[in-house]
Amino acid sequence: MCRLLTPAAAESAATGDETCERAVGDLDLPGDGPVGAVEVWSDRAQVKTGSDTLFLTELSTGWRVSGAGCEFQGDEPYDCDVEG
Repeated sequence: MCRLLTPAAAESAATGDETCERAVGDLDLPGDGPVGAVEVWSDRAQVKTGSDTLFLTELSTGWRVSGAGCEFQGDEPYDCDVEG
């Protein structure tokens, strides 16, 4: 999964001495459900699935996840388990 993250998101997932792969594996990220609403703004996108909201960023290497495990916070920004 870390290869699908932006470099900043992969760095934020790794904590202390843990690698990104180990840290992401320890998170309880929702990962199932059909893709619902998709909104795209230039090089940014929001994708809602049955149980998660993901944020994506388009890099020179393609679209990468910049936020996962995100919860709506009303007037505040989404609170994401992985972000960057």
